[in-house]
Amino acid sequence: MAEEFTVMEDAPIVALKRKMFFEPGTTVIAKIAETQWVQGKFSPGVAVEYKTVSPQVGYSIRNTAWLSTRKADGEHFVRNYGELDLIQRAALTDTEFFFLQNVDPNAWIGRPVAFVLDEKVYEDEDGEERRINIVKEGTTRRPTDEELDQVHKDLEGTGILASPSDGKAELEAASESSEEDDSSDEEDDPEREFANIPF
Repeated sequence: MAEEFTVMEDAPIVALKRKMFFEPGTTVIAKIAETQWVQGKFSPGVAVEYKTVSPQVGYSIRNTAWLSTRKADGEHFVRNYGELDLIQRAALTDTEFFFLQNVDPNAWIGRPVAFVLDEKVYEDEDGEERRINIVKEGTTRRPTDEELDQVHKDLEGTGILASPSDGKAELEAASESSEEDDSSDEEDDPEREFANIPF
């Protein structure tokens, strides 16, 4: 007798995440996989989900960076060289930062960042001690060219850094560039820098 199953109309959506404990002090290069505004006890902040590419590929690390609050009027702001500011400095180009009028965590998605890991020890609901990695405060930065070159070399041929494409966009871009005259000043176009993302 064949086993019967009930077909689900709405399948559950389960995020694909792998966890690993890295030794404290490990420098990690990761891409920003997801961002989300969250409300904290004192101020809003941004929860950032990183996916590692070096020294190991595909592990999730989560960090939350908070806005600061002015005592005088209660207004929220990004503190200079605070955690949220460091993420923006690492993820955005100077041109992008100049043109953005508001903090937009979605603009960080897909961007490479580097940081040093620390550890947090806590007790779970069963009273067992657990250790997780956290981003060490003040260490988030833009990866160096040498670090990015090494990542590309290590992952060459894996397809991990490749963006999905059917080739149509490249063909259209090639035909457009051949139709433009040589007097074009696109080198001065600040929008071009938005496309120059290492990952």
